[in-house]
Amino acid sequence: MAKKGDFVKIEYTGYDEAGNVFDSTSGEIAKQLHGKEGAMLIVLGIDYLVQGMEDALFAMKKGEEREFTVLPEKAFGSRQKNRLKIFPIGEFYHNELDPYPGAVIQMETELGTLNGMVKSVNSGRVLVDFNHPLADQSVKYKLRLADLIEDASGKVNELVKDLGIEGTCTIAGNKATVVMKKGQPEEELKKTRLTVAVKGAITEIKDLEIKSE
Repeated sequence: MAKKGDFVKIEYTGYDEAGNVFDSTSGEIAKQLHGKEGAMLIVLGIDYLVQGMEDALFAMKKGEEREFTVLPEKAFGSRQKNRLKIFPIGEFYHNELDPYPGAVIQMETELGTLNGMVKSVNSGRVLVDFNHPLADQSVKYKLRLADLIEDASGKVNELVKDLGIEGTCTIAGNKATVVMKKGQPEEELKKTRLTVAVKGAITEIKDLEIKSE
């Protein structure tokens, strides 16, 4: 069974109450939402997942498929009145935003940085709904646990691939050495992200060396 801290690769499709696909690891929607198609790498208990999906994964084995419904409290929660906010229209113009009904925007609020949808524009005031679009809905998932990576070498290599790094990894004891191909786009950023990911998710690795050749 999968457990907290495991590296898993999952394939899934999520449906709203009307049967519309709102998320997937395949098709055009996967490219739009995740930038690519194919199984998604997840570190259980660390990466964000809808709670109902995470609960299902903890009860699954490698290669297993499930289809299930998740109630709102373990999906995207219930609608909250305090997530409906009114702003002066000038605040949008100052940030070069066009507040028209249906527009999806990102704003700083007392709850942090949130995405919201403009519900109405009236008399110089803009009503924005920061509730999740699927709040109050039960959602359905088709989920497959495509792979379960348990060894340290496999985990580091999966992170390398997931970050789009061209390179190789070797493990000696509790040290990992990653050799990156020189001249890659965003090379320094990729090094930083790999360092953070390894230190935060792979407890077996105590020392990480990343070099370019």
